[in-house]
Amino acid sequence: KGLSYKKLDDYDAAVQALTAAYDRDHEQPLAEKLLFHIGDSELRQASYARAEKVLVEVADRWPKSDRADDALHLATEAALRGGDLDAAELLNRRFQEEYAGSGLQWLQRVLAGRIRLARGDQIRADTPDSDSAANEFKAAVAVLQEVLDGSDVERTKSLARLQLARAYERLENPQAVIETLDPLVQTFRDGAGEAEFTDGLLLESENLLKLDRYDDAAQVSQLYLDSGDTSRAATALALQAAAYSQSGDHEKLNAVLDRLVSSAGDVTTAAVAC
Repeated sequence: KGLSYKKLDDYDAAVQALTAAYDRDHEQPLAEKLLFHIGDSELRQASYARAEKVLVEVADRWPKSDRADDALHLATEAALRGGDLDAAELLNRRFQEEYAGSGLQWLQRVLAGRIRLARGDQIRADTPDSDSAANEFKAAVAVLQEVLDGSDVERTKSLARLQLARAYERLENPQAVIETLDPLVQTFRDGAGEAEFTDGLLLESENLLKLDRYDDAAQVSQLYLDSGDTSRAATALALQAAAYSQSGDHEKLNAVLDRLVSSAGDVTTAAVAC
């Protein structure tokens, strides 16, 4: 019953049903499976501290099971999303030590790069003039480049590519951002782009603007608008507006502003971008 709720994306109901089944007997043959799915459901509903605790318990109690590396990988993800970077680093180190041969190794390395990015962001927020943040971003670049060079799985490489571009953006290297993202952007031009990577289109467009490549920036923003992802449509339109404003194409600028108004977008955002 709990897994049925999980398949329906009703994670709160899934946690309740799975926990009830687990509480009836913590040592039952299905205990590991139940606890793993409780932790995964907690992660999916953004209960990061609870997810981390449950998933670490799975790895602790059944370290040789098929789910142990998955559990530790997801526990690292939960710690990172929850902002507990110390725990994320410890869990990542443990994964590398205990499951070096795991099929999740490259995905875990992407996580390691994200941890370095988050640590750099934290340092920069606390001490803006510190060189330590840049060192973290450079460490992220090194880790994520390893994934690009070593993984044979396209989705894993795309995940690494997106995070690598974010690291280069923090290092204020727009050309490297664009070169990193170009293969990902090309998949959208070919009609094969995946929804989880649409943020890469906006990131490329932003950095094309920084290099005064206004036509290219507008075209890449249009790829986002054509992707079917509407969650950041106002941002894409704002980027287009900035591109057309800078290039002096006032006819297209007015058309974009009309689209923002008609879609109840944030016109102020577009004005600021211009």
